[in-house]
Amino acid sequence: MNRITASICGMTALLILGTGTVEAEDTRLPVTRAKEGFPLAEARNLEGRSTVASLLKGEDEALYWTTHVANSMPTAILPRVLPTKMLERNIEPGVGRVKAETFLGELELEEFLVDSRSFAQGIVVVHKGEVVYEKYPGMRPEQSHLWASNAKPLSSLLIDLLIDEGLIDQEQTFGHYVPDFRGTAWENIRIIDILDMTPGLDTEEDSQTRQDPDSIAIRTFLAEFNEPYARAGRVETLREILKDARKTREPGTSFDYGSPVTQALVLLTEEVTQKKWADSFQEKVWSRMYVEGSLQVHLAPDGTAAVHGLVSSRLRDMARFGLLYTPSWSQVAQEQIVTPQILDRIRDGVRGEDFYLAGYDGPIFTRRLNDRIMGNSRQWDAIFEDGDFFKGGLMGQGLYVSPDRDLVIAFFSTSIEGGDLTSYMRPLAKSGLFPSAGTSSFPEPEASTQVVPVLDEPLHVVKHRGENFLVYTNWIEPGVQTLYHEHRNDLLAVIAIDTTAESQAQGSQPREQSAPAGTLVFFPYAEEATPYVHRVGVGAHSDGPFINIGLEFQDSQKLDCSGEVAEWTEPLAEASTANRRGQGYQLTLPPGTEIDLPEGGRGLLFVPLGPASLTVDAEKWPVKVGDFRFDEKQLPQRLGNTGASAATLVVFEAC
Repeated sequence: MNRITASICGMTALLILGTGTVEAEDTRLPVTRAKEGFPLAEARNLEGRSTVASLLKGEDEALYWTTHVANSMPTAILPRVLPTKMLERNIEPGVGRVKAETFLGELELEEFLVDSRSFAQGIVVVHKGEVVYEKYPGMRPEQSHLWASNAKPLSSLLIDLLIDEGLIDQEQTFGHYVPDFRGTAWENIRIIDILDMTPGLDTEEDSQTRQDPDSIAIRTFLAEFNEPYARAGRVETLREILKDARKTREPGTSFDYGSPVTQALVLLTEEVTQKKWADSFQEKVWSRMYVEGSLQVHLAPDGTAAVHGLVSSRLRDMARFGLLYTPSWSQVAQEQIVTPQILDRIRDGVRGEDFYLAGYDGPIFTRRLNDRIMGNSRQWDAIFEDGDFFKGGLMGQGLYVSPDRDLVIAFFSTSIEGGDLTSYMRPLAKSGLFPSAGTSSFPEPEASTQVVPVLDEPLHVVKHRGENFLVYTNWIEPGVQTLYHEHRNDLLAVIAIDTTAESQAQGSQPREQSAPAGTLVFFPYAEEATPYVHRVGVGAHSDGPFINIGLEFQDSQKLDCSGEVAEWTEPLAEASTANRRGQGYQLTLPPGTEIDLPEGGRGLLFVPLGPASLTVDAEKWPVKVGDFRFDEKQLPQRLGNTGASAATLVVFEAC
């Protein structure tokens, strides 16, 4: 191995995850240079000097490289699809006065940010969907910056979405899904043990493996940076490197943090979806978000997405990713991407404080966050007693999420001291500025009297807009309420899960109502002289969200068409409700069953009451909680259940 390649080995291990620290000289360019822009000659010089060895030092080359990664690596660009929805600003000056113990001593956040030695580049604090604090001492808001290991939860979110779709079982093994890894040490490792960084393999990154040019971690990084592995005399592929991993202990018995483990999740996603990882993330996540810019997914020479750490975006867009895990998700996405079930898996999946501290990185993360940590989970570094969680990355990147406080903190840095902004996360969360949600979804009943049309209300997400019908969904988390909104058209509401919610007509007191999954309620709003105005919410200590499918009838002149709907004589369907707009049924389909659908009416609404594997006219329909299907004009004729268990649905024949 030549001198340059050897230096690359040592650097790359720390570059992508890097929990070590390196002393900086006092001759660094000021962090403001990244904000002001690099003059042409300086930019060319830094690009020419940006070897992995120089980046390890975290000096001028790193300051340039973290905002210019796409200049030197193949990159998949995931473009913004939906219109940008800017986050409202409601600045809270007290955020900047929160103190923490840092490598510079005890400082207020504001003091730390303006200290040139911190090399903090940007921080944004978002509470209840509003920006309450935002500073950019070392970058411009529109610049894309390296996420480093903050990117790892991107991989786990895609796996969780595939779990919700019934395509992955976390108790199944890697070899079950990825055939070419059968016969390797990965074959019998459960997916949950890969998600939680407990594979029992020699893929861990620690002080020893980071200095070993033959370790799986170092070989992975060399391949990604198009550098040859000395023993092979060529650039390896990720697949062949991972297949060389060896078992060191029983899976699930030790927290062994390693970026190669995240890359196994990338291969798993691609095998199950038969799509490139970046395409799947674009389809299922990024294209459904109201982001400001693109997501840059940097690639190894063989095209594999380096999701363990080589991802770049604007700071606010990284914060938007964090907001997917909070009650304010509707401010950043057109639909709820992170379901309550996914959130529960993260928070309930920890393996205990003792288990965590017995691993190499558990004590390191605990020292940096300076608070008790219950464990890691699903690629997140730290899950706290109060349910908050955190992910950190090399050179001072961080993403903190508090679902109960409806709080997200995101930051970028080019720090080499190991202290960075991480030490402010728990003091900020516990400062009292961001209390957890109260017991009622309406703690101040008349705090807001703004009334909006129902289609302008953010938690009413339109999913179907046709000639005669409109369908929207509500997914309202505990502690969240809608705005006051008005209804003018007839409405059929279908409750998708057992729920307890509060409804408050304007000028009245809230009323709590409970309903089982499958409840159909018809509201004849079209016959009212004035619009009906109310808001809906869920108490903070409720067991789950309010999930509703709303079918709105647009033709107000045709108020009674029930005579146009023929009775459905299917023995498995039980009539549940009839109204002037049609007939509802509850249907239970045993596994392997296929039936004829009703032929009358102008529309058919299907609302499954749980996950299922269905077919509609032979078209596959993998169902997760909250899904629905509505057809009008050309109605389907057959419905089947290809799953292993019975499927229960609400079917409404609309006229």
